[in-house]
Amino acid sequence: MEHINTVCRNEGYPITVESSPQFGNHAVASRDIPQGEGLLRAIPYAAEVFDSYKKRMCQVCLLYHNRGSFTHRCQDCDQVYFCSLACKTVAMDPRMGCHLKVCRALRRLATWNSDRHAKSMIKLLVQVLMRHWRERQGIPTVYQSRRALEIREQQENKEKEEHELGMGTTDVDGVSTEAVTKLLGETTLTSTTTPNIPPTSHSPLPPSSLNAPGEQDEDKNQTQEPVENDFYDVLRLQSHFEDWDDEDQKDWNKQSQIVLTLLEMAGLTEMASEPGGPLHTLTSLDVKRLISALESNAFGMFDRSKKKAVCFGRAIYPIASFFNHSCECNSTAVQADGSAEEITGEAVLGLIEQEEINKKEAPQALSSLSTSGSESETGTSTPAGPGTGTATPAEEEEGSEMTTLTEEVDPYASRVGEFRMMTFFSICDIPKGSLLLTLHPLVIV
Repeated sequence: MEHINTVCRNEGYPITVESSPQFGNHAVASRDIPQGEGLLRAIPYAAEVFDSYKKRMCQVCLLYHNRGSFTHRCQDCDQVYFCSLACKTVAMDPRMGCHLKVCRALRRLATWNSDRHAKSMIKLLVQVLMRHWRERQGIPTVYQSRRALEIREQQENKEKEEHELGMGTTDVDGVSTEAVTKLLGETTLTSTTTPNIPPTSHSPLPPSSLNAPGEQDEDKNQTQEPVENDFYDVLRLQSHFEDWDDEDQKDWNKQSQIVLTLLEMAGLTEMASEPGGPLHTLTSLDVKRLISALESNAFGMFDRSKKKAVCFGRAIYPIASFFNHSCECNSTAVQADGSAEEITGEAVLGLIEQEEINKKEAPQALSSLSTSGSESETGTSTPAGPGTGTATPAEEEEGSEMTTLTEEVDPYASRVGEFRMMTFFSICDIPKGSLLLTLHPLVIV
């Protein structure tokens, strides 16, 4: 876990991950943390979408289209879709996404008759082992590859603008083209050599300094790189397959053999149990242990544009699982869906305060409804709170009722994927050395 703590130190995150017999792997405050401060940014180690929603989620940046389907896709397997040509390029390039390695296995899995939960866990396992394989090959993550493309595009656009401005040598209205070019160069991009500034309740953890206008304060343009876990962090997650009942044991004993066949098809049957350790061939026991760990630690990905939130897939954030769970929590998290440009501690505290108000008002509203004697009013479904991932059958049908009920303007055009970035915030003052405790469901915007 030293790589996690190194990233936290370098990026100014006020947390440290430790291990003890009492708490296992856990996060603690590395200094006194005031209320509303950003603690950490993390992106999923792996993520998968339910089959019913595969055309609506970008396989690379995890952007979800709540009104229609993406058109870019892998034509060979028809199991992965992309929001843009750039994301498709990352996925299909053997030096980046390496999708072709698992393409055939995903096509075979799509024809397998199994329930949604089991199939999604297997798809997530395939992505986890694919990531492990890429790490061993020294291939950058899709996040790193996608960001590299963005940087290259920004640089090319800037060079093109400077070239076009530099074509003329005469002054226009007394201002030289060289001066204009210099001015553009100073205001287009923020210097990447400036130190990172820890986030506060007033300054959000910015998603990217590439898109920040140069006229903004310099400290608000700093990019804090998200923590990216490795495969060995996944192995540190708790697995409960020993506690499965007889029916689950029997079911996964059978399914694990099918999983091994799929992994063999993709060339993903080897794993190392520790960094630099020898590879060994995956066994049925390994599959069950990993499946259980993913089951216990995966986070839902939600479409919250409708009255009732819909879970369309799952993502695994190993470092988020190192935050201990408690009803007396001192932190919470926001999972970005691309619809919000900035997330601040103040905004999160406001959401929590509003949730508390809603909870207090809900019993009074229910009491009022029950005394009215109107069954038609009490029979309507209520909006799902954060973390409720159960979708109705109608919601699971692809294309059924996928229009936004609360907005008339489609927000998709202005969205960015942001890789389902999860940002943790303190919701009270946290003394140095304290356990970082969070409570599910998370606050999600």
